Amino acid sequence: MAPAVSEPQLMEIDANVPDTHSLTIIGSDGLLFKLSFSKADVPHPLAVTFTHDIPHLNRIWDDTSAYWDPSDAVLRIKGHPVPIIHWNKVWKGDAWTGTKNHFYLWKMMVREYQRRTPLEFWAEFTEAGKHMSYLKISHVLSSRQNTQYAEDVQRAHGKYGDQFSSMFSYVKRGKTHTMTDPCQISK
Repeated sequence: MAPAVSEPQLMEIDANVPDTHSLTIIGSDGLLFKLSFSKADVPHPLAVTFTHDIPHLNRIWDDTSAYWDPSDAVLRIKGHPVPIIHWNKVWKGDAWTGTKNHFYLWKMMVREYQRRTPLEFWAEFTEAGKHMSYLKISHVLSSRQNTQYAEDVQRAHGKYGDQFSSMFSYVKRGKTHTMTDPCQISK
């Protein structure tokens, strides 16, 4: 099993070359590797789908996972496989926007898939003897997540009572606002 690593960060490594970044990943040999790259080394965001192959998504999601298979990676920078979990550190701004929604669904799918064995996963996500579609599983998982967020918000209101507004607030343009996004409150 690959060693655990701290959350990789995308960082500038030369102030004179703001286009240069590095990402710490686990290489094909199982050792930590610092991949330095520039925007020119990174292809446009990939149009990939895992609707018919959730196990493939699982194999290329995270280089710290026992399931990681670098030979299956769909993104390579300078010939090195980059797991999906790091894509949000590779692409930024408009380049990331189109992939971002997929990324969070993939993250939720992999988290659920890895919680148990593949047989147990499919036992839960099978109807009338047939595996549910990726879309249907995504809806089920999103619904569960939204329910969890709502429960977290209720707990926070119960725990903090009148102090909720001060505990869950942010400043925008110099004005303090109470958080309303259940996902942010849940964090």
